[in-house]
Amino acid sequence: MPYRALHLSLERPAPRALPILLAAFALASFASASGLPGFTLVGEDWTYDPGDGGTLITGKLIQPTLGAAPHPAVLISHGQGGSAGGFSAQKAAVMRTWGLVCIAPNYTHVDGTYAPGTDGWSAENERRARACLTILASRSDVDPARIAAYGNSKGAFVTAGLAGATPSAGLRAAAITAGGTSGTSDATLAAPTLQEVQGITAPFLLLHGTADTTVPPSESATLASVLDAHSTPNARHLWNGVGHDLHAVRADDVYALERAWFSAYGVLGDPGTSAPTVTAIGDLLLPVNTASAPLPFAIGDATSTPAQLLVSAFSLDPALVAPAGLVLQGAGASRTLVVTPVAGAAGTTTIVVLVDDGGLSTAERFEVQVGSVAQSAFCAGDGVDPNVTTPCPCANSGGLGRGCAHSANPAGALLATTGTPNPDTLVLAASGMPATAACIFLQGDAPTDVVFGDGVRCAGGTLLRLATRTSAAGASSYPGPGAPSVSTRGQVTPGSGVVRSYQTYFRNAAAAFCPPATFNVTNGARVTW
Repeated sequence: MPYRALHLSLERPAPRALPILLAAFALASFASASGLPGFTLVGEDWTYDPGDGGTLITGKLIQPTLGAAPHPAVLISHGQGGSAGGFSAQKAAVMRTWGLVCIAPNYTHVDGTYAPGTDGWSAENERRARACLTILASRSDVDPARIAAYGNSKGAFVTAGLAGATPSAGLRAAAITAGGTSGTSDATLAAPTLQEVQGITAPFLLLHGTADTTVPPSESATLASVLDAHSTPNARHLWNGVGHDLHAVRADDVYALERAWFSAYGVLGDPGTSAPTVTAIGDLLLPVNTASAPLPFAIGDATSTPAQLLVSAFSLDPALVAPAGLVLQGAGASRTLVVTPVAGAAGTTTIVVLVDDGGLSTAERFEVQVGSVAQSAFCAGDGVDPNVTTPCPCANSGGLGRGCAHSANPAGALLATTGTPNPDTLVLAASGMPATAACIFLQGDAPTDVVFGDGVRCAGGTLLRLATRTSAAGASSYPGPGAPSVSTRGQVTPGSGVVRSYQTYFRNAAAAFCPPATFNVTNGARVTW
């Protein structure tokens, strides 16, 4: 059975919360490592019977190679067909060198087989993940205030679901590759529902490949929108053209960003220590076949001299900016970076500059656009966009770069794009709409500038409805799982150079707000195909 079919599980036991088990875990957490009832550790292999009548839980516990106890720890969650001794142990072999105690259970999807309602974020896998937190809490060599979580694919679903279900469990930070939320309320899916990720409070790092057809990037985009709505610290990075195996094919990048994330949010390092510092580098626009001028930045550290710090850089799209196209220069605290794109290449990528003091690291990220801008925001109802001559109809200007204000959000709704037009991995992501509003993703082939309901529409000419959706927590995106791509639905050819404009219409049924209309639109997005 294909993986995506496994992702769409038939049912999931309800409720996922396990009150009796949680009470048992709370009591067990006071036990010592050797005295935790039902727990046995032989070498790196452990078994645990929580005494709840469920199956015996098995996994790996791998000690760090540096640092003094109590250590920080990480819960590593494998995906479909992985295991504690396979995928998770491989990740632990690296993370233990950061000073982390690494714990990993075997989940229900360990052998690649499928049982309805049990894979990904399910009641049974929640039980196993929580068991790991109980084991960590029982150990005197683990600092309970510095526990992180990392998961890949269906393990990413477990990580996101656990973080949403246990904000009081004290996860200090979390990171996932190739995961997110289904963006729906359908609890029969392996991914956590939109409601199940609302409680995430841990700083969250989301890493995804734009060519992932197993878990579409829209799932991490939706999760990022939820985190933004709750002001939860988060960062989302996309690797152009990389598929579901991001964690393996770009392993060095992934490890570097995870380590910097765990450093930034207090998981790594001894209490009272701080990560190195690096000043910001502004976003960059370069013509094709043109190198940048030296980009200055400064580095520092509380305990190491600048000369002792290791500085490196990498690109999230080596086809646009190859490793050889990143040249670091300078000495001491003052450094520079010269960016040279691949000959003839055009597009956008993220450049990451890393500063490492041997124990902690810091990442500074900036965007590089090479050549003409293929995707750009326009038609903002913020009252300051010089290209919009029609004001919002009721003096209801929205926030900078967003649509006109509506009754549920004075900042207005936002339409953003991710992915690329060629090859077409484009995702239209609307957010900031009313919580459960009917919305329509529109494509236009000519510009306009007219009042449209409570907003301003700039997508004109021949209008095409790409899709009709209902927002969840004020957000929606297109395409979703199984839907045609934007270019297919919009009848355009990637690489043709044609320009299309996009906006999202949504219902705003508060008739007393800017009467008589009861609908509005996001800002616009213009894409050169």
